[in-house]
Amino acid sequence: MKNPHVSFTVVVRTLGVASVKVILAILLAVIPIFGIASAVIAVRSLGWSVGRIQALVGRESELYN
Repeated sequence: MKNPHVSFTVVVRTLGVASVKVILAILLAVIPIFGIASAVIAVRSLGWSVGRIQALVGRESELYN
């Protein structure tokens, strides 16, 4: 939303960070280090990753519509 032009480096960096967050979220869901909070952190991380990937393909949030 801040930058309408998406460059190759932005795509690579975003996909890299999103991939790492997905892997860490899965690990956190399997190995609950923080107890019940681990599930919340894992789901929030997955949601962030999905949102970033959707933003790369041009999808916008419907939160404020």
